[in-house]
Amino acid sequence: MAAQLYSDTQIAECLYEVLSELVEDGSIEEKLAVATLNQLSESVLSALTNQVPAKADIKATLSMYKYLDNVWQFVMTNVTFRLNPQGQGSLRKAAELKADKLKLICVDAKLATAAQQDAGAGAGGS
Repeated sequence: MAAQLYSDTQIAECLYEVLSELVEDGSIEEKLAVATLNQLSESVLSALTNQVPAKADIKATLSMYKYLDNVWQFVMTNVTFRLNPQGQGSLRKAAELKADKLKLICVDAKLATAAQQDAGAGAGGS
């Protein structure tokens, strides 16, 4: 599951394309490509958990929400997003971003960490 958390990001898609080409060329083995993709997910999860103290405020119109397998998905329109990167203080002076549409996917950090550990154990166990 954790490997899928970031699979729709642009960096993951680019990495996947490059790794696929390297596997097709015979430059690397498929096992190394899978391990590299798993490492991306592990690194992103670690960075978000340990290095991002940001505080945010989202105001929007909720168009759709769904809860399945401990994952929340929200689709919002007319979005105003305020971000305070330091994670402290008021959001009144924080940078403001606006978007017509936003899709937000929320996963319990405990589940993501457990899935990441399971993926790591599976990759190293053979």
